[in-house]
Amino acid sequence: MPAFTSKIANGRLFVDLDSATPRTRKKHEPHPLSRPIERADGPLRVVGISATVMDRAYPRRSTSERLLEISLEEARTALACETKLIRLDELKFRHCEGFY
Repeated sequence: MPAFTSKIANGRLFVDLDSATPRTRKKHEPHPLSRPIERADGPLRVVGISATVMDRAYPRRSTSERLLEISLEEARTALACETKLIRLDELKFRHCEGFY
């Protein structure tokens, strides 16, 4: 994956769009199910995906998941974003389905 030169000046992030390192893999056709990204009207949408391994029967507090919750709350309140938290341990995966 190419790396880009960046710098922060006066609280703003500047990224040099000319790749600092060359791409080493050949480009490929888009996935057949892919679709163009279109920005619709409305608030920005932010998703947080928690991959913390939890046992809901005997829960323990996950500090990384708590930090994700705080970040989403900040995006919702301070930035007026629409947010959603997805906890992977609450989803049902069939055998070997999680190895993509």
